[in-house]
Amino acid sequence: MAVAVSPSEGWRIEMNAAFTDSYFADFNENLGSGVISRAGKRPSNVPEWVTNLFVSKRVGGWTISGGPRYVSDRFANNNNSVVAEGYVTLDASLAYAWKRWSFALRGRNLLDEEYEPVAGTTMRRLADPISAEFSTRVAF
Repeated sequence: MAVAVSPSEGWRIEMNAAFTDSYFADFNENLGSGVISRAGKRPSNVPEWVTNLFVSKRVGGWTISGGPRYVSDRFANNNNSVVAEGYVTLDASLAYAWKRWSFALRGRNLLDEEYEPVAGTTMRRLADPISAEFSTRVAF
């Protein structure tokens, strides 16, 4: 489900949510030492919920925007015995448009949340920590 509204001049609010009720209906996994049924288990790396809220305000050539993103717990294996915890991140940006040029400063993971973007069973790979980037673009 997604909703976007512009309540007044220069404002934009976007919200979306996805619920996934996924499970294996009929899946037999060959582990080399035998075959095990995974029927009824949730596939790995599939969260039940993902939600986003994004708010932006434009004033003249300036735009400020940002919002949180939520991803619920995910399983790291087909047995559902290893769980990667859910997380919330916050991103924001400040942009300026001038003639054919645009400049943007973006902050990512502003809460400096420590999380796994992809769940793994043998090694944890953590997401990037708080970071910032600056970009320049010219249109031809």
